[in-house]
Formats: sequence, structure tokens, C-alpha cells
Amino acid sequence: MLAHELRNPLAPISSAAQLLILGKSDPQRVQKSGEIILRQVGHLTNLVDDLLDVSRVTSGLVQIERVVIDLHAALHSAVEQARPGIEARRHHLTVALPPEHLFAQGDKTRLVQAIVNLLNNAAKYTAPGG
Repeated sequence: MLAHELRNPLAPISSAAQLLILGKSDPQRVQKSGEIILRQVGHLTNLVDDLLDVSRVTSGLVQIERVVIDLHAALHSAVEQARPGIEARRHHLTVALPPEHLFAQGDKTRLVQAIVNLLNNAAKYTAPGG
């Protein structure tokens, strides 16, 4: 399962790198691509930290980091990770959030993983263009 989770951030990193390689030095594109790469590398770092402590994972003692989570930010992070798969299948994703930010207490990495899995499965099992 963790190996699957490690692959999720690679798609947006790859897409951002491809935009940088296009050679057009549009400062906004470079900035946005750099931000995507940094965010996703941070997500990968969190996942690798979990992987390195195999004894914790195999014994069911994974620590849940309980912090206040901005649910808008968590959702946007998950959409960013899932977007390449959604776009590859020519799907249309509409995100409708209330204008006020919503907060919850929990583990942001695990929440983002769960949302990414839902989006990836929806993309995988929806007919192209859906």
C-alpha cells in the first residue's frame, strides 16, 4: 500500500518538470512548477519517513500526527496529485467548496492519501471523458 502511495506524488512532479523542460521561460510557469515540485517532494518525504520505520508499520503502531488541518488545503493537495490521471482520461473534475475555510483535527498526510485514493479510483473506473 505504501509503495502505491509513494507513486501518487510522482505524477505531478513529472508534469511540473515537463513544463519546465518545454524551454519557455515564463516566470509564472516556472514559479508554479517549482511550487508543485516542492509541495510534492514534501509529501514524498513524509511517506518515506513512514516507510523507513518498517517495524512501526508492520506492528500497526503508525503514529497519527494530530494537527489542525485546513481541509481546503488538503483537498487541493490531493487534487494536484490526482490531476494527471484525471486529465489523462479526459475527465472533468469540478471542486465546489464553501468560501470559508474548514478545519479538522487529524493527520494531514493520511487524509490527503485517502482523498487521492478516492480520486484515482474514480478516474480509473469512470469512462473516458466522464
